Amino acid sequence: MATSGTKMKKTDHRTAKKVIELHEDIAEVTGSEEMFERFRPAAEALSGSILPCRADVLLAYHNVSVGVQAVLARKVQLQQEVPGFDLNEAGSLPDLALGVLFAANRIDRTSTGAIGELQARASALRSLLLTSADALAQAGVLSMRDIDKIRAGRGWIDAATDCIELAALFRNNAAALRGKTAVTAAQVMESARVGTELLGRLKPKGTPKTSNGLKGEVDLRDRFWTLLVNRYEVLRRAGGWLFGMDHIDENVPAIQSRQRTKTKKAPLAPAPAASN
Repeated sequence: MATSGTKMKKTDHRTAKKVIELHEDIAEVTGSEEMFERFRPAAEALSGSILPCRADVLLAYHNVSVGVQAVLARKVQLQQEVPGFDLNEAGSLPDLALGVLFAANRIDRTSTGAIGELQARASALRSLLLTSADALAQAGVLSMRDIDKIRAGRGWIDAATDCIELAALFRNNAAALRGKTAVTAAQVMESARVGTELLGRLKPKGTPKTSNGLKGEVDLRDRFWTLLVNRYEVLRRAGGWLFGMDHIDENVPAIQSRQRTKTKKAPLAPAPAASN
């Protein structure tokens, strides 16, 4: 893979880029440019106060997903008792959160230095996963045809896409690969994250430069965050109606809550009566 040029190849990097770590409680999600573009008009059209995004957006994605699942599980009751509640908007909240993640990840905070670091890490992870995938294909565990498709192409956009596709390959074949590769789950997640972040910061040749710069990107991220917070608050109010205020947090957690649902311990059995 040459590191010059930005020739695109087989994969459209506008689709959602997600890698889920099966051994962790919270999925590692890297955002979606497709969802970013879907919700961008609504974010840009926001008026009024814009909230600065100083949040853990990955945590927000997790909590939003939990809340949406809990509320929509009672959609029949919602339709009967909360007329006018927008089920479609509620169901789209996890997708909006993916757009927020992408908006946050695309901000280049430290100029070309950050891109250089991402490129170096992407190159190392691509090499690691591709070398391992080659060995697994030779052993008959993976398909060499799939690996050759990933390997094709050149340039940094292609390399970033390779990182995402390799992570998906390892994730989708996790059961077959268990105990057969030295690649760790953390490295698979990092490959997807680094690849997606690098894609968000690179531009194909010929792409016009924006005049807004970093300030404009930060403003757009904050608008996405505000849109998510506002819409999730509507869901929280519906959750309060459905579950009661005493139980809302365990069903529709606050957007930055790190509280885990506690399982109730079974009561201890009474001690046997002493025999006479």
